[in-house]
Amino acid sequence: MKFYIILIYSFLLAGCSGSQYVASTPYVPLPKKRGQLDINIYLSSIQAGYVFTNHFMCFVTGYRRFNDEGGGNGNPFKKDNTERYRENNASEINIGIAGFKKKERISYALLVGGGLGRMDYLNKRDYYHYHFDMKAYTKNLYLQPTAGIVLKHNFELAVFTKLNFFQYYNISTYNSLGVYLAPEVQDEFFIGKKQAEVLILNPGVSFKAGWKFMKFHVQVSPTINLLNTVIRHQSIALNAGLSFSFDLLDQPN
Repeated sequence: MKFYIILIYSFLLAGCSGSQYVASTPYVPLPKKRGQLDINIYLSSIQAGYVFTNHFMCFVTGYRRFNDEGGGNGNPFKKDNTERYRENNASEINIGIAGFKKKERISYALLVGGGLGRMDYLNKRDYYHYHFDMKAYTKNLYLQPTAGIVLKHNFELAVFTKLNFFQYYNISTYNSLGVYLAPEVQDEFFIGKKQAEVLILNPGVSFKAGWKFMKFHVQVSPTINLLNTVIRHQSIALNAGLSFSFDLLDQPN
């Protein structure tokens, strides 16, 4: 029962849209052989990776965070917090390459990747009133070691650690205080800057279960702000989706 409570709580945290940094879904491969094509589909992203030699693969990921009209991250169980409204519309495209080594059912991989994106962030509250609006382009570069094991084609388990250098640039902000004396410290960090950087560590666990060609995929990954930059960031991410694997060369393992 405790496990399901933790899982639900993680999902709620992952769904919060009001963070200034939200990690895009990590690409966690378990390469087995040349000609392998993997496609992962989640609610907010799609990923594809192809093993083009016995020791190297390439990949591309696309990410888009959607917000509904009633979004924000006020605590829904506290009436005195319902005036707050935050949202983050973000998109990101990454490409990369990985070197890997396979020994029987165990694979080790080292990924190097990076990409570009943009973010529109809004923080509103009332009584009487505070309004912070921010727009920025983003770019990132990351390094990610991964290790995993395959069990009877039905189960795959992997651990990973993603070290991500993330930069906001061409930042523009609008700030209206009303009766408030100063903006919130997490928003104030961006005011007057054209660019800002964070260094993020995302260790995590990836689990797949299903059939040889299609599996259900779940990832859990906390976000650690290594520079202690004063921004709002997602505490932990839970990503769930479907993973498809194809052998384009039809070769034995």
